[in-house]
Parts: sequence; C-alpha cells; structure tokens
Amino acid sequence: MNRNLESYLEKYQKEFGRRLRLERIRLGHDIGTFAEMLDIHRNTQTKYEKGTRSPSDDYLKKVEKIGVDMLYLNSDIRINDFAFVMHSITKDIFDRSNVKVNPNAIEKLFTLFAMDQFYAVRSNNLSDDFKDKLVKLAFENGDVFVEAYEASSYFLINNNLYIEHKCNLIIEVTEVYMKVKDDFSGLTLTDAIKLITEGISNKYETRYVSIKHK
Repeated sequence: MNRNLESYLEKYQKEFGRRLRLERIRLGHDIGTFAEMLDIHRNTQTKYEKGTRSPSDDYLKKVEKIGVDMLYLNSDIRINDFAFVMHSITKDIFDRSNVKVNPNAIEKLFTLFAMDQFYAVRSNNLSDDFKDKLVKLAFENGDVFVEAYEASSYFLINNNLYIEHKCNLIIEVTEVYMKVKDDFSGLTLTDAIKLITEGISNKYETRYVSIKHK
C-alpha cells in the first residue's frame, strides 16, 4: 500500500475512534455498558475507540440506532454546524430573490430535517404532513416559528421520540399564538411564546423533561 495512503488511513481511523469515544460520552454511557448495548466485548469497543480496529457495517448500524451522530462520526461535522452553514447559504439565496422569509426560520427547518435523518431511531420519523406544516409555518410566520422552536427545546420527551414531539409542539404553539396573539399584546413575542409552550406541554399526559441548553 502507498505509504501516504497508509498514513492517511491510520490517521483517519484514530480520529474516527476519538469521535466515537466522544459520542459514547455524550450519550452518557461508560465503555462497558456501551459495549453490552451493542452486543460486543468491552475490549473490542476499546480497540474501536483507540483506532486500532475498524468497526463493521453491522456495528455502525447499531450505534446509529442508539443515537450516535453519524454525520459527526464520519466527517467531524455536527448537525447544528451543518445547519448553520446551510442557513448562511439559504440567506444568501433568499437575499438575491424577491421571496421574503426569515432566514433564521429556514435554519431551524434545516436543523429539524437533519435531526430527523440522523437522530431518528426509525427511518423517516417525520411524516410528510409534519414536514408540510413545518415548512408552511416557517415561511408564513417565521418570527413566531423561531421562538416556538427555541421554547420547545425546554420540553423534550425521551430520546427515541424527541424529534416527533418537538415538531408537534412547535406546530401547536405557532398555530395557537396566531389565533390568540391579540391576548398577548402587553408581552414580548418571546414571553408570549414561552407561556403558550408551557401551557400546551403541561396538558400532555406524557411527562416532559426540562433541560437547559448552553
């Protein structure tokens, strides 16, 4: 094998292992538990993380199902980083057109659709109806959509259903606000959306977990 190619592959494998370890830590698992979840020996997982052994396709399918960010694992790019780049490109495109849209709302759409692709436990987690509603709301009520997106981040359900419930909450909050916005004339848009989000989430029978995003 060409020495340059061999050196590159060795470096890539070690970087892959480093990212795999960081993803395991991000998901909150020690190496033994993680290996058990994937039905492999602890030593095998250790070799993967050290970059001394390459994982099989079957292994990669399993880690994707338990929440590993495959975009980051393979490219060192986080989904949110990808969305930020796409936001910049989209803003440039719309600035050059006659279409009036909130670019921040489009960034949130990219993030949601990317999360659906990379974080979903089952494929195509979001239905076409969900996606159509999200796009319509983002284009027609961009400012409200952005605030609903931010507020929904405080009301996440368990990881397997997170994206589906997050989108449902965004849709409900945006639609409710558009119907009763006159009742919140004394509040800022941000505060009004937070109140509506809290009210809707409290009505759900499923227990929401409050988290703080940095």
